[in-house]
Amino acid sequence: MRPYLLIICLLGYQLSLAQDPFTVRWSFEGNPNGATSVLYITPVAASFIGVAPNSFGPYTPGASGQAVNVDNWSTSSCNRGEYVSITVQPNRGQTMTLNQLSFFFARSASGPNTVSVRSSADGFANDIFTGTATENPPYQQASIGLSGGAYTNQSGSVTFRIYGCPPQGAGTLRLDEIVISGVLPQFPLPVSLLYFRAQPQPNNRVTLNWATTWERDADRFEIQRSRSLNEFGTIGQIPARGTTETRQLYSFSDDWPDSGTTYYRLRQVDTDGIATYSTIIAAVLDDSTPTLSVLESEISGMIRVRGRNLSGALFSVVSITGQVIPITVQTEATGSIGLYGKLGTGLYVVRAEINGVVRLVQRALVR
Repeated sequence: MRPYLLIICLLGYQLSLAQDPFTVRWSFEGNPNGATSVLYITPVAASFIGVAPNSFGPYTPGASGQAVNVDNWSTSSCNRGEYVSITVQPNRGQTMTLNQLSFFFARSASGPNTVSVRSSADGFANDIFTGTATENPPYQQASIGLSGGAYTNQSGSVTFRIYGCPPQGAGTLRLDEIVISGVLPQFPLPVSLLYFRAQPQPNNRVTLNWATTWERDADRFEIQRSRSLNEFGTIGQIPARGTTETRQLYSFSDDWPDSGTTYYRLRQVDTDGIATYSTIIAAVLDDSTPTLSVLESEISGMIRVRGRNLSGALFSVVSITGQVIPITVQTEATGSIGLYGKLGTGLYVVRAEINGVVRLVQRALVR
């Protein structure tokens, strides 16, 4: 006996990347630039306000590799207008939560002997760290925990300022390995995929349909096909909508599918060239295996389905709470099947029973 294929379509899953911690690092290996461990957090190059890297030796041996050698500190007073500034900025609609700021510091023989840090979280009003700088070597390490709403789920930039005071003389403050760590609680999703379905057609074609609830900087969808799941090849592509907050519908016809089972997935590529993949779905083309797919419908009180080899099938609809909903089944002129009943807004399970056994299950969202 040929095994029946159970295809379950999950509504509301997303093309996504796993949630990850991130770090942003300013190592000062001959330049003030920052480096990020993820593409969705932008580091701003360290800036020097009222001070500057030493003109004779801007970079000096540090805690690891080189350190920046900051000069021109005031010698008469502790000047809050003099500082080294670093900034992190989430991009592409991301939010970030910052957990820790750390860095190494030291001074030359006559450099500032106290280091303090302030943050844009409170408008640079209060110190979040104060430490004593010793003449290097050795370097001291600052480790500053960051917590509270000002560092949680932030969609805007966060800036830290590092100050050197009180003055010792015309010396330098040396900074190395400034690291900001955090997490991305909402990892940036190029699209929110509502569903992805494969429907065999009577003319030995397979129609692929999918919908997104929103898109952000999305460039295109590449449709990929596989016979064995070992290797996928691209059989076509469709432009995405770019950036939109409204529901978008897509369709693609595979005119030359393999006989038997064919597997499909979407490769979504955004405008930065970053690609993510959908869940893999299957379609079966033969004269015996039943298939069932829920069709897009905006008609209240009805769920529309289509399938193959469903002769004699008995349909039922069950609410998400387990209640069986009485329905009337009507085959339409287009070949689709309408399941009519008191179907309010919500998620339902459609079941097709063949020869006394529930063979196929699909989920349907009624709006």
